[in-house]
Amino acid sequence: MASPHSEYEIQQRIRLACGHGPVRLWRNNTGALVDQQGRQVRFGLCRGSSDLIGLRSLEVTPELVGQQIAQFVALEIKTPHGVVSAEQRAFLHLVEQLGGVAAVCRSIEEAEQSLAVTSQLRQATDGSGRTAEAAQAAGAGPPRRAPLHTGFETTDGDRDSDHWTSSQADPLLT
Repeated sequence: MASPHSEYEIQQRIRLACGHGPVRLWRNNTGALVDQQGRQVRFGLCRGSSDLIGLRSLEVTPELVGQQIAQFVALEIKTPHGVVSAEQRAFLHLVEQLGGVAAVCRSIEEAEQSLAVTSQLRQATDGSGRTAEAAQAAGAGPPRRAPLHTGFETTDGDRDSDHWTSSQADPLLT
């Protein structure tokens, strides 16, 4: 039986496999050291911040202005049995609550799944089957915008706690 990969090895494989095209991923080195003057220097984003951070380019459809935006990405990398700390969960929850992509990834496949656009924007209609643009042209007022869902949910009970939903309390905001 092959030995399991280390967290570092999984992280590097995910960064190389997924950090191209519309996605850019960077290693978020975190920690502290004592400099030559004896002062403690902390580095990294913040306590609990994810191993890989980055941006995912999203194209907003014409119904939503037609601009391309970058979405913040936070991937916490763990071995198959690695444990996510409360601080890491809080960071992931905050990122997702604010519209970013946040996930615990234990493989390249999980990272690729998390970085895929997980939901399509729905065409808004005015109830008669007309698109929002058609309704606006007919004098029905400004078009309604379909929500852009950036989070994700899972149904596998084993990993349920690795993915946050907005119904959970955010310890960083309370």
